[in-house]
Amino acid sequence: MKEKESIPKNNINDIWFIMFYSLALFGSYLLTTPLSYSHGNLLKVFVFLVSLMNILRIPLFNKIQSCKLIFSLMILLISILSFLRTGNFIIISFSLLLIGSTNIDFHLIVKVYFFTALVTLIIVFLCAKKGIIANFDSIGKNGQIVHAYGSIYYTNFAAHIFYIVLAYSLLKKFEFNYLDYIITFLISFWLIFKYTTRLDGYLVFILLLTIIFKKKLFTLLANKLVKKVMIIIPIFLIFLELLLCVTYKYNGIYYELDKIFSNRLSQSYIGFNNYSIKLFGQQIQMQGYGGVSAAQHAFVKYFYLDSSFVQLLLIEGLVFFVLILVLLFYNNYKFLNKNAYILCISLLLVTISSLVDENLIFVAYNFTLLATFANVDKFSVRKDENSKELFI
Repeated sequence: MKEKESIPKNNINDIWFIMFYSLALFGSYLLTTPLSYSHGNLLKVFVFLVSLMNILRIPLFNKIQSCKLIFSLMILLISILSFLRTGNFIIISFSLLLIGSTNIDFHLIVKVYFFTALVTLIIVFLCAKKGIIANFDSIGKNGQIVHAYGSIYYTNFAAHIFYIVLAYSLLKKFEFNYLDYIITFLISFWLIFKYTTRLDGYLVFILLLTIIFKKKLFTLLANKLVKKVMIIIPIFLIFLELLLCVTYKYNGIYYELDKIFSNRLSQSYIGFNNYSIKLFGQQIQMQGYGGVSAAQHAFVKYFYLDSSFVQLLLIEGLVFFVLILVLLFYNNYKFLNKNAYILCISLLLVTISSLVDENLIFVAYNFTLLATFANVDKFSVRKDENSKELFI
């Protein structure tokens, strides 16, 4: 009599991750919708529990290096201390999913993200169109009414689209066919000119250009000097933005830049003037244009810190801000060291997005930092011995 074949340990490990990461992602996405007002606490408990279950996978199916364990505990401790001061649940969900991605193939992470985020976006979009959940209206850049399609604000909906397109591009390893090019261009055109979300529209267009010229970019990034420069570019951009915010003046080049970035520099300047930087963060009351309070804006003064890095420094605190800088630097170094150039390009686009938007540590949007403890070898560029061309 034949013995029953047991399921390989690696398969159980992957299935466990897929199940609980997709559930955490689904719950996190719903927290970016109007359901966060009516069922926010329930969704947070749900995301916390499934993220915790994902971490339990690690000691059951994995051998953890001592350095990874120490770094993971440090991330968890800093996140808890920052959460206790700010009450920001995003910090906890981010750290749990970051640690929970240990020893997982990053290609699998991207795949789960893409399908879960896409399906959830479609469901939420249809529910908003049918009136099942609120479909908030806002005034776009050209003065026309734009819908949030189930998101709290219309720029959040655009951000979901950008990250889904980015995930799709990574799954295709920047190898697009004609249909991919056409669809991506149309998405970019719609976001910029019809939906008036310039940031995400331009990012999708820049992504499209990098895919078109990927071979030249790969050759350029293979250069040792260029690699050294690329490692520091994200950190340089972050500190440049913070410098502009702190030294902002209501005239000259500052004023012109502020108009381009929709008053983000002046708003951040107000933030730095009114609040000091704390080690583990503080609660800051902000008033934006989205959500259920949108109708009150005629009577309530607008104040919002849109930049992820300004929020991290002023709200989450100096220690958590430094932690994120370390993660960005480490992942960038890791991608370049592994010749995973498309991941390096993706992280740069995410950094640019995060200079303007607040989505860097929102797991419903940004998946790139989950590569920290994951395996990225499938994205490494290799050289064909015969043609000498670079390929993934």
